[in-house]
Amino acid sequence: MIDLDSRAVNVERNQEGAVKGYHPHHKGNNCYNILMAFCDELKAYITGFMRSGNTYTSNGIAEMIKEIIVNLRDEVDNIVF
Repeated sequence: MIDLDSRAVNVERNQEGAVKGYHPHHKGNNCYNILMAFCDELKAYITGFMRSGNTYTSNGIAEMIKEIIVNLRDEVDNIVF
């Protein structure tokens, strides 16, 4: 079982790629929106990437799923997202 999640991470000042986006605890601040994949059974981080703060939560998820399948298909019989 692979869990996919996105999270807003607040940043201070002007950092490359950080823009004003949705962050419920730091409204109006610049942030990144990180997309991550975890395997709960193994307690392992699979993959992830940083996106600008104004990125919609599901942007890039199809590409991430394809990447995970390509990398794990020879090692795992059944992958569930």
